Amino acid sequence: MTELEDITPEDYRCPAGDCPAIFRTPEGQLVIIGKRYINEDITHRIGIDEAAITVPKDMLQRAIKNES
Repeated sequence: MTELEDITPEDYRCPAGDCPAIFRTPEGQLVIIGKRYINEDITHRIGIDEAAITVPKDMLQRAIKNES
């Protein structure tokens, strides 16, 4: 099993696990957990093994800034 590093900003973390989150894989890719986003304008762009999600913009910006 691949070990993921949780890089979610501290104030966005929650103990229940029902929150948006950002992880880094050992290969340097990001895994993002968020609410599914359904919109007819983008449905045709989502592959069978993909999902459109939403996360707070600030959370993503801060996580990426901390990576630098």
